Amino acid sequence: MIPSEIETEHLWLRPFKADDAAAVLSYWQSDPAWERFNASVPRGFGMPDAEEFVKEICGSDRQRSPSWALVGTGFIRDR
Repeated sequence: MIPSEIETEHLWLRPFKADDAAAVLSYWQSDPAWERFNASVPRGFGMPDAEEFVKEICGSDRQRSPSWALVGTGFIRDR
């Protein structure tokens, strides 16, 4: 069984939430070279792409295909 969250002193992994799209876009745009390592992100990506990415992840079966939002790195902060 996949845990709902994983938290240590320096790291918090949690499921994505619908309002994470802006943070995802910020991460995608933080390093232009990053997109070459992720074929699922379209070239010229924007907010609609980030929203669709988060929507797909939020609607997926976490037990079969878990995805995590990394909190505390400056991109997604909600604690």
